[in-house]
This record gives sequence, C-alpha cells and structure tokens, in this order.
Amino acid sequence: MSWKTFYSIVCCAVLFSLVSPSAVAAGPFRDRAEEASATAGGVKHRLVVTDANGKRVGTVVGVLNVTDLYVALSFSRVDFVIGVGQGGFDPSSFQLLGFLSTDCTGQAYIYAGNGVGILPGVAVAAPGQTVYVESGAPAALTVNSTFRDGACSTGAFTSQSAAATALVDLSTQFSAPFTASLK
Repeated sequence: MSWKTFYSIVCCAVLFSLVSPSAVAAGPFRDRAEEASATAGGVKHRLVVTDANGKRVGTVVGVLNVTDLYVALSFSRVDFVIGVGQGGFDPSSFQLLGFLSTDCTGQAYIYAGNGVGILPGVAVAAPGQTVYVESGAPAALTVNSTFRDGACSTGAFTSQSAAATALVDLSTQFSAPFTASLK
C-alpha cells in the first residue's frame, strides 16, 4: 500500500469519526453517509470493510478506537450500526442481552435506556454471531441474567429494556479477517 493510499484511508477514517453513528442514521446524513468519500489519485473512494472472501461487510460510518471501526449494515430491511475489527465483529460495540430467567433462556431483551433510539439497539450472541434487534416498546423489567461475550452472568437489576428478536447470524454471512480500504 502506498503512503498516499494509507494517508487517504486515515483521513477518511478521521472524517467519519467526527460524525456519530446516530447522526449518520438521522435525517440529512443518512443519504450522505454512502456518498462520503476521499479522493486518491483523482478518483473518489469510500472507506469500506470487506471480509476474507472480498465480500463487502459495510460502509464505515465511524471509528470505535485505533483498531476498530463502526460499519452500517442492513438485513431484512433493518438498518443497524456495529463495530468491526480485523478479527471480526467487536463485542464491545454490542448491547447486553438480558433475560428474566437466571440462566439466559427464554425471551431475550435489549437495554433500551430512555427509549428506542433512531436505530435499533443491537446485541450479538449465540448461536454463532446472531444479531438480535429491538422488537418491542421499552418497559421497566427486572433482568435476572445477561449474556455477553459468550458467557451468561446472573444478577438481578431493573432496566428499561425492549424485547429482542434474532435477525441474522453474521458468521454465516462473513468470514474474518476483515480489512478496510478505499473502494
């Protein structure tokens, strides 16, 4: 990779880091997120993440940290933003999945804060890397177990949570390692 291409990628990443994922999803930025580009060698490019097979994972809409990016994805007409790194999807960018049971079984719930946001809350859990999205109105619930990073933890707490529905298993759609490049 030439230093000019590397510089263009870094500049584009910095540009995207100035716009939060929720701002991209809102109003006038939504259509422009796909148009955001950098110019390298007189040709316009978008910063995108691709998997090991060259399949496009998503368009970069923000920077999570030095090694991870936020990408916009859409499955079954549901748009969401998720963190990715070279090794795959970044669990620190996901919400917790909560359960009323003490063993992470039954209906799953996603923490909804003060209400459902512009984009649905997203959690990723087994089987594989299944994306769960908000599918109901938030309500105050006593959650007795939570699932994150492949482990079930017990402990009761009350939170504003919304019912969650499985959307897609990302491990059946993409193969790590991931790379980011201007396309």
